[in-house]
Amino acid sequence: MNETGTMVAEAAIVLDPLREDHQKVKQLFEEFEAATESEKRQRIVESALKALQEHSYVEEKALYPAFEPALDEEQLMDEALEEHHVVHLLIAELKKWRRETSGSMPNLRCSQKT
Repeated sequence: MNETGTMVAEAAIVLDPLREDHQKVKQLFEEFEAATESEKRQRIVESALKALQEHSYVEEKALYPAFEPALDEEQLMDEALEEHHVVHLLIAELKKWRRETSGSMPNLRCSQKT
């Protein structure tokens, strides 16, 4: 395998689980929308909170610092950090909703692309 092939394979080892995380969170949001029982919705919120917190931590503390020097476009990193700001706002809203356990769920639509 040449150097480029090795780099692609190594990137896949890191990026594939992150892509799976994105799908997992999206699925949780869809399950929440379909759920009618309060206890089930609460379990989904707990799972979504855990997944979002773990995922954002890995991206912010490991992935972004590792890739930033190789990126030519500062704008791309700025966009990623802005998306994570939105994720942190969503996490705060989910925690608030979890404490209140009533009312409507925070708007999850904007975060489903994250």
